[in-house]
Amino acid sequence: MVAYVLKVTLRHVQPTVWRRIRVPGDATLGELHDVLQISLGWNDSHLHAFRVGAKEYGPIDEEDDRKIIDEETITLDEIAAKQKLVYLYDFGDGWEHDVVIERSVKDPTALECLDGGRAAPPDDCGGAQGYEELVAILGNPKDARHQEMREWAGEFDPNAFDIDAVNDELFDWVMSETAPNEDEVHELAKTLADALEKDPEAMVTVRARVVAGLLGHLMVVAEREDAGRGES
Repeated sequence: MVAYVLKVTLRHVQPTVWRRIRVPGDATLGELHDVLQISLGWNDSHLHAFRVGAKEYGPIDEEDDRKIIDEETITLDEIAAKQKLVYLYDFGDGWEHDVVIERSVKDPTALECLDGGRAAPPDDCGGAQGYEELVAILGNPKDARHQEMREWAGEFDPNAFDIDAVNDELFDWVMSETAPNEDEVHELAKTLADALEKDPEAMVTVRARVVAGLLGHLMVVAEREDAGRGES
């Protein structure tokens, strides 16, 4: 399985909000959208698009008169040679992310957040300028609007980044998207066994925990399907 290591950086915000993620090459841009939302911590409540060169991809909306290509019709493999794309989120606040394809790798565990820094801004905070004002207010208890904005922002911490929580959420997303069959279960089992034979210490990593959990889930599903066929 070919995967790509992507460096994602939110524009116009300092200190930098960024993530490094590994994504399967056969992922569509629609699936990449879900991965970026989870990895950065956005709440997926606004429109989005990808800009690749002069082309723009996104969800198709018959009422949208922009010339946009269906994001489910193209994969990372197909655009890897471009090396860079831009992810646009919330056209009102105008968030732009540089997505750089750093390298390709062969990795059976594929999807994972590898590294990162700081929390993405809260949705609907008013873009880069509004976010800058929000952080200043939250950092100054003497500001007249501090209590109001603290209540609005809840537990938001601009310095926060929990890689384990991100990978747990990515794992849950994979579970919700996966519809395995028996052949896929056995293929994944063999791939994981081969990987662990080459790197026995891998089982202690986040990467291996995610895959081991996925494998266990797939086996349970396959066993239930087999039991159902036996009863019928």
